[in-house]
Amino acid sequence: VYIFFIMYEHQKHLVVYWHSKNKNATDIHRKLCKYFPYEKISYSTITDWIRKINRGEDIFERKTGSGRISDLQIDQRILNALNEMPFHSIRTLSNQLKIPKTTVFNHMRSMGFIIKHLRFVPHTLNDSQKVQRVNYSKHLLDIIKQARHQSWAFFLTGDESWFYFINDFEQQWLQPNEKPSTKPKTIISTPKRMLTVFWSPLGFRIVEMLPKGQRFNSEYFLSSILQKIVDTQPPPVLNQPKRNVVIHMDNATPHRSLAARDFAKKNRLNFCPHPAFSPDLAPSDFYLFGKVKHLLQGKEFESEEELFEAIIEILNGISKEELLSVIDEWERRLNACISNGGNYVD
Repeated sequence: VYIFFIMYEHQKHLVVYWHSKNKNATDIHRKLCKYFPYEKISYSTITDWIRKINRGEDIFERKTGSGRISDLQIDQRILNALNEMPFHSIRTLSNQLKIPKTTVFNHMRSMGFIIKHLRFVPHTLNDSQKVQRVNYSKHLLDIIKQARHQSWAFFLTGDESWFYFINDFEQQWLQPNEKPSTKPKTIISTPKRMLTVFWSPLGFRIVEMLPKGQRFNSEYFLSSILQKIVDTQPPPVLNQPKRNVVIHMDNATPHRSLAARDFAKKNRLNFCPHPAFSPDLAPSDFYLFGKVKHLLQGKEFESEEELFEAIIEILNGISKEELLSVIDEWERRLNACISNGGNYVD
C-alpha cells in the first residue's frame, strides 16, 4: 500500500508536467494507463487535478485544519488500515477509523484507489498442479499443431454441461426509478438436461442430450458417445493407413474409466491428457457452452425436444471460421499458461 501511495504522488507530478505541455486529460490518462497499468489513477481524478491547477491551487498541498484531523493523517490512517487488511469496505473502514463514510470514500478516490471483485478461480493450484498444467499445455500445443496439419480430420474436443428449460436474463437496462425484474434461484429440482458435445473446426460431430432418468456414467459414455464417434468417423482414404482419432476432454470419471480406455484401445481412439482443474484450457468450457447459454437467455422450453432443437439451431449458426478462432484462442491460453508458470489464464 505504501508503494502505491508513492506511485500515486509520482503520477500527480506527471499530470502537472504534461498539463504544462498542453496535454489534455484524455491524453494524460492514456499515458498513465500505458506506464502504470496496475497503479493507474482514474480519469475523473485527473480532471479534478487539472481544474485545481487551472484555478491556481497547489494539488500537492495537504489541508491541515486546526482542531480536526488533517487530510494527510486521514490518508495515512486509511493506508495503514488497508495495509493490514486490504478487503475493507467503505463501511468497515468508517467504523474502524471513526471517520464518516463520505470522507473515507472521497479520500480513497483522491488517492486513486478503485475496488474490484476478487478473481474467481476453479481451484487453488499447488506447485505440482502448476507444473502439470505447464507440461500438459506443451503437449496439447503439439497435438493441436498435428491436428491442424491433418486438417482436423482426426481430432475432436468435447465436454458435458447442464442446460435449463428456463433461461432467465442476467441483466436489464432501467430508468432511474425503475425496479429490476426478479430472477429465481436455480435449485436441484429445476428442470434441466445434460448435453454432450464433441467438435472440431470441421463442425459438431456429436451432440447428445442425456435422457431423463439416465445417469452420465461410463456405460452411457461408451455406448452413446464413444461408439458414435467411431461410427461417424469417415472411412480411410484408399491405400492410406488407418489413423487414430485424438480426443480431448477433461478428467471426469466416465471419460477416464477403465472401460472407456479399453474401448478406445480397441477402436483406434487416443485420449489426450488434460490438466486437472483447468476449464480455462478447455475450449468447450471457456467458449462453447458459455456462448450457447448466453444465446438461450430469455427463452423457456416446454420439453427437452424444444430445448435440444434450440441448441442445435445455435450450433448450426457457428461458422468454421469462428471455430478456428476458438482454436487460436486455445493456443494463446496454452502459451500463456506456460509463460506464467501454470497459473490460471484470463
